Amino acid sequence: MKIINSILVLVVTVFLVACDRKNEDLVNPNLKNFPKQIVLADEGDGDLEDGDKAEVVLTLTDRPDPSGKEPRGTVVPLNTKAEVAFIISNPKGFTDISTYVLDCKAFYEKDKCTEVAVNLTYDPATGLGSVEFPAGVEELIIEVELNANLFDNNTKDDERGFEVKLLSVTSPENVVVNSANVFEYMVLDDELIFGSWSISADDSLQVKNLVLLFSQVASDFEDLKSADIEEIEVEFKYDKVSFKIVLKETEEVDDCGKIEVVNKEIEVDLDYDDIASSDLSGDLKLIGEYEGEDGSEQELEYEGSFEIVGNKLVLKLGTEGVTELTLNLEK
Repeated sequence: MKIINSILVLVVTVFLVACDRKNEDLVNPNLKNFPKQIVLADEGDGDLEDGDKAEVVLTLTDRPDPSGKEPRGTVVPLNTKAEVAFIISNPKGFTDISTYVLDCKAFYEKDKCTEVAVNLTYDPATGLGSVEFPAGVEELIIEVELNANLFDNNTKDDERGFEVKLLSVTSPENVVVNSANVFEYMVLDDELIFGSWSISADDSLQVKNLVLLFSQVASDFEDLKSADIEEIEVEFKYDKVSFKIVLKETEEVDDCGKIEVVNKEIEVDLDYDDIASSDLSGDLKLIGEYEGEDGSEQELEYEGSFEIVGNKLVLKLGTEGVTELTLNLEK
């Protein structure tokens, strides 16, 4: 028995010595050598062909928290301002970037009611620009002024848009930019599925179908009745579709210090996959998010089809526990 115990002690001792030698090679990260990184917050966005502006968001990525309070990392703002160079290029559907992109300006949101302008220079002829990323700010917005008349027509057009890339950064701090990522802006054709549609609030069957389809991802839909609804708005955006119910009931809201009486609204947003820019009909897949009983984020998939005939859009959708139902929309 003593022999076995001695062997165990020897094995444990050798293991601990090995761990100590292994730990000698570990290096605690030096946050001073860990650069702050400015990136494009999104891969893309889009708006209808008569849109007059686009927004490109620049943000700082999460990094190790110097205080150690956030083990998953946190955003650490710059201590001094940085100058970020960018380019707007690769026009699609037109040849000269200056015919569509007219100018740029930049700002950050101090709070929901206050925008603070920041310095930006832009050359429409080359698409090159430079923007100041202020100290103490987590993200800023470059607002791109567009020629709203260039594409506004009544015909179905091919893919159109442009790209934005970050090129470099100048700063006394250890700051880098991600110059590999690209923000792609798409011009959405309102002759197709994109844009605003409506559903008749007086059609009780349509309201019933909305309740059956979306009450799981938006519990406020459960008690909807035609008599309570002023209008039903549906909007297909760049990467999601929004179903908004405008109720007859009103409420007071504080709009940055100004009290206004507005109609109450119920809204659900669903992501969608792969609607080709030239399609007037096809398959449709929507994804809605909701909170599960355990508090975790869950997804609900909808599958079906769409067809556009003139100013009418027919959506056929079904999901788990709900057979395929039809929604009739009009421009």
